[in-house]
This record gives sequence, C-alpha cells and structure tokens, in this order.
Amino acid sequence: MPSRAPQYLCADRLVRAETARGAVCGAAVTAGPAGIAAARLPADEAAVRGTADCLRAHDGTVFTSETDARLRLERAWVRARRAGGSARCEELLAAAPDP
Repeated sequence: MPSRAPQYLCADRLVRAETARGAVCGAAVTAGPAGIAAARLPADEAAVRGTADCLRAHDGTVFTSETDARLRLERAWVRARRAGGSARCEELLAAAPDP
C-alpha cells in the first residue's frame, strides 16, 4: 500500500466513522437482525481500518508499543471476528427479505 499523508488518513478515518455512525443510528430505528448486520459491517471496518490508519499516521513519530493504538487495533480485530464476523453479517443480509 502506498504511503499517504497523515491528513488524508485522518480524513478517511472521519468519513468511515461518520458512515458507520449513520448505519448504527439506522439500525437503532429498525432494530431488526438485518439492520444490525448492515450496521455492523461498516462499523467493524471503521474500527479496524481507523486504528490501522492511526498507527500509519504515527509511524516514525512514536513507538507503537508505547501507545494504546496497537491495543485498540487488536481489540478491533477481535470485535470484527466475534459472532461469525462479516461472513455471518453478509449471510443475514442475503437471507433478509427485500424492503
């Protein structure tokens, strides 16, 4: 992956987080399994890619072992894989009836 300037990494993190926030708010209104699965996909992606981008943005300025960013990335990986992960969410969405 080519190196990107930190401001672009941070801007991408913001876009992913706001997209995930909108999906989670929509899932809170519908409260159905398909809505929750649809919200979980962008939320998990925002968590994993956002913390990975945080590590990239701080590359060379701090040691990642001295910050919480590495711990947060590992937690995001675990959360993204729990209860079947994205494959289970995609199965739920595929089985859901059309609105």
